[in-house]
Amino acid sequence: MSARPFRAPGSRALALLLCAGASFAQVEDNVIPGPGTVSLPRGAVARALDEVEPGTAPRSALAPWPAWSDRSPAGWGGEATWRRWVELVRAERGAAQPEPARRAELARVARLQGRDGDAWHHLVATAADPSWCVTLLPLFLPGVPENELERRGPLPDGVLLRPSLPPDDTPGAGLRQLAGARVEALAFEVGAARLSLALRVERDGLEVKVVHRAGGEARVRVAPPLPRGIEAGLLFADWEKQGDPRAPVEFVLTAEDPEHILWLTFHPPKDHLAHPPLASLRAPQPGREVLVVSPAGDEPVLMGLAGALEELLGVPARLVSSAYRPAPGLEPLVLHLDDTPNGERRLLHWLGLAERQLLARHDR
Repeated sequence: MSARPFRAPGSRALALLLCAGASFAQVEDNVIPGPGTVSLPRGAVARALDEVEPGTAPRSALAPWPAWSDRSPAGWGGEATWRRWVELVRAERGAAQPEPARRAELARVARLQGRDGDAWHHLVATAADPSWCVTLLPLFLPGVPENELERRGPLPDGVLLRPSLPPDDTPGAGLRQLAGARVEALAFEVGAARLSLALRVERDGLEVKVVHRAGGEARVRVAPPLPRGIEAGLLFADWEKQGDPRAPVEFVLTAEDPEHILWLTFHPPKDHLAHPPLASLRAPQPGREVLVVSPAGDEPVLMGLAGALEELLGVPARLVSSAYRPAPGLEPLVLHLDDTPNGERRLLHWLGLAERQLLARHDR
């Protein structure tokens, strides 16, 4: 497929913007790649999407993943879900080149877990089969639930939207790289209304703006994402303080009351996680084990993580309680996790780091 220049803004892109009611100022630093439905920062994701030909049909019959919050035996608290992830990473690691269907699955997992940088990176790796890009893009912007991916008509009234953070060419990018970046879903339908959604990251907070563009009344619930390594501060909806900074906020959008804004402030993290360059990472040397340490040492989701790391890294890995003391010998690699938001942040950090290290041969 031959490369095409970015459309930013002009010709078809200009027509889309005028249709959506956007202004030049809103897109001057972004481009509108091939599908014409989103505005993105220049980079690998925009280049991949710009290769999607008009009329490319999305995939159907996607097997769902459990929600990341589902820690039951049928979800991330059970062996089957971890096994599915392990087999995807293992197969992709051993392949001669990225396989679009596998990378689409890994993109969905990362997006559901809130590892947005990894999810965008996997989306780029599906570019050999652009139908996957078309299929998955709504999962990022405007951030539809996974069970709505196959919907071909308007989204249901009251739909929960979890928009993605902007893409960056570094999969593990944090606030320093993302500050100043913006993404926008230019036009999508909810019930009888046509809406747009824009997300902008600043150094002190994040804004999500939802705008009614045409049609009747619509209700949407919006949950803002968090950059890697950052903790939520205060959440404001139309400048009114909310109770839970991570809880979705419902808006009613009409022609008379068309614009609503979420603003989430950031807290610096209580602890700083290591972010070594991928080229410096190596699997633990023979004889060294990985210990996943938690308060009780019996959490099913952490048992699943330990088992997955053991299979993928090829070294012993196990879950132990915080009272455990290793025997004398080669010092283990220790991952301290707990059931706090900070422990959850650490869990996703180590999960993403392991995945990126294992697939680094493909992704350099």
